Amino acid sequence: MEKMGFTRSYSRIFLSVWIVKEKNSYRRFSYDIDIKPKLNWKNLKYNQWLKNKILPALEQKSDVYEYLIDLEEYKKRYLDDYYGGIFETPYLARRIMDVVDNAFVVFDLAKKIIRECKTRKNNKILKINSGFIIQELVKRISQEKEKQEKNIFNLLVKEKKLILGVSEENDIGYLLPKEYEVYPEGIETFRLNLFEKSDVLSMNHLERKIANLIDNKESVLWWVRNIVESKKWYAIRGWRKGKILPDFIVAKKKENNSLELVYIIESKGEHLINNPDTQYKKGVFDKMNEESIEAINTKLIKFKLNKKFQFELVEQGNENIDINKFLSVKAIKV
Repeated sequence: MEKMGFTRSYSRIFLSVWIVKEKNSYRRFSYDIDIKPKLNWKNLKYNQWLKNKILPALEQKSDVYEYLIDLEEYKKRYLDDYYGGIFETPYLARRIMDVVDNAFVVFDLAKKIIRECKTRKNNKILKINSGFIIQELVKRISQEKEKQEKNIFNLLVKEKKLILGVSEENDIGYLLPKEYEVYPEGIETFRLNLFEKSDVLSMNHLERKIANLIDNKESVLWWVRNIVESKKWYAIRGWRKGKILPDFIVAKKKENNSLELVYIIESKGEHLINNPDTQYKKGVFDKMNEESIEAINTKLIKFKLNKKFQFELVEQGNENIDINKFLSVKAIKV
């Protein structure tokens, strides 16, 4: 393993992040501070879910059974009767805890749901169908959580309390590392990689294809693969708790070789295009592309901060089209 530094004379490269503006001060956006405390579980409409959707579905479920055969006779056994599930407050609370990160709220919610269910169905039916009921409840609680998270996030943006910005302050903004450790693979084949050598061995097939497409574009000033395994590298926050770790950072140049804008690119295999996680990332990227970016200088020594960014998803199967679209050279008007 070797340490690799910038191949060019770039001293500092700043990338945009979500920043909370508090009167005359700034801080980095935090899910635990800015989203989680504002989630409201008191008005959860679980009784409507149970009454209108979940419990009525039990009557539509077909019976599942098996035949037990010996030399003299066979018997029909209903599997739901044999495999009775668990439908108790502690078990339901453990399942909800995967979504709602508050033990007091979770236990109280589980207790109320169990009570509501028992007023509508007998205990035997609830136990037999416990897996289905709990799965549906957790799914709807997850959907409600995502809805609230997104609404809280969008409201912060609308009220200008949450802004997209670049800053020379490490605690507020983000500065790309000037070096990183890599297992170099022989001779470096990329021309425009920001670092002396790239970690090709850690790239999957799609990432290698995209890297080659980017490296062959005349409009590219430099590019780098984001090292998602390292906490020091670039991460994007959205309304969910987890981080989005994009695959590539690409600087597009103007005709005079100066910086035009920086592309943040996330690649996705074709089997992942329509899954909820990919759609969430697309939603966050769309939101970031809608917002103007502020340059926040808090020190006496001022740095020139690039404010032009574009956040894009590249789909497997469309990588040629997408990269050409992002990095095409505009025709010169005569």
